[in-house]
Amino acid sequence: MVFAGNINNSKYLSQVPEHWHLDVFGGQPHQELLDRENINYKGSFTPTELPNHFDGGFGLVWDSDSFDEVIGESAEYNRLCYEHKLSLYLAKRMPVFIWKHAAAANWVTENHVGFAVENLADIWPIIENFTEDQYNAMQPNLARVSKLIRNGVFAKHAALDALLAVNEPYNKW
Repeated sequence: MVFAGNINNSKYLSQVPEHWHLDVFGGQPHQELLDRENINYKGSFTPTELPNHFDGGFGLVWDSDSFDEVIGESAEYNRLCYEHKLSLYLAKRMPVFIWKHAAAANWVTENHVGFAVENLADIWPIIENFTEDQYNAMQPNLARVSKLIRNGVFAKHAALDALLAVNEPYNKW
């Protein structure tokens, strides 16, 4: 599994169970995290370089102060926004795990590009029972979404929606 983001602000990373293997990308983590055998610190890269360093697997779209539940200031923010991190993984055709109350959770499950879970403890049983065939079956959906992201289709759609909303009073003429 891959985590990319603000490592030291993601307090739950230090609580990840020993049987998880997690590649983390971001600023230099605290020594406590580096000392964990199941955490593999991969470095910090620019946003354009970062996806080139992913080796596949699953992307973790998560932010919380706790492993057991989604709490803290970032939890409320995540009910509204996750798009950058989500796009980062999906552009590389990596299925994602996302909090089921996050803004994009329904979109992720409806497009069959990942899993929406209540808490981090729900993730490992899914991974443990997930087969290579199931992973490969998700790839056509991931390829389609990846192409849309890389071609800026979602950004263009959002810009068009904003333009139409701003000009709505003039559209009634």
